[in-house]
Amino acid sequence: MLPAFDIKSDPTNLSEKWKKWLRSFEYLAVGRAITDDNQKAALLLHLSGPDVQDLYETLGTVGDETKKSKTEVVIDRLNNHFTPLTDKTFERHLFRKIYQGSDTCDQFLTRLRQSAAKCKFLDEEDQIRGQFIDGCRDKGLRRRIPRERRNYPNRDAENGMSVRGFSATGKIVRN
Repeated sequence: MLPAFDIKSDPTNLSEKWKKWLRSFEYLAVGRAITDDNQKAALLLHLSGPDVQDLYETLGTVGDETKKSKTEVVIDRLNNHFTPLTDKTFERHLFRKIYQGSDTCDQFLTRLRQSAAKCKFLDEEDQIRGQFIDGCRDKGLRRRIPRERRNYPNRDAENGMSVRGFSATGKIVRN
């Protein structure tokens, strides 16, 4: 079963924890085939725990709620509380501080993708590639990625070349 959401945990990553908890709830609701909107909203509040229930009772409306389902109202109000507007400049600062450390290449790339999603980059794949090169432990791999990019300038993530495929095998993956 899904544990209650801990609103008293570290406030610096409460937003991320809420998003993950809510995603888990959505999976649970689908898995249990809950289709009744009132039942889904009640289950969300029940499973989230008494602290979230008390908080919810104090939250004001978010925009025009008249055309929304009960579940949408509950989620919108809680999202508005737990996920304040993100500052893309600060998120980009955090993105630039990510290094591989003890992660595998795939784990490192996953962290980069998760962080990049918050940055609102126009060229997200290129930014991820650049930070992957900056933060990768393997100096040989750092040198090979840009060289391979020059050898195949028309290939990118959409056309069959990916940092993930390259990092895991040391070679470019062509789909």
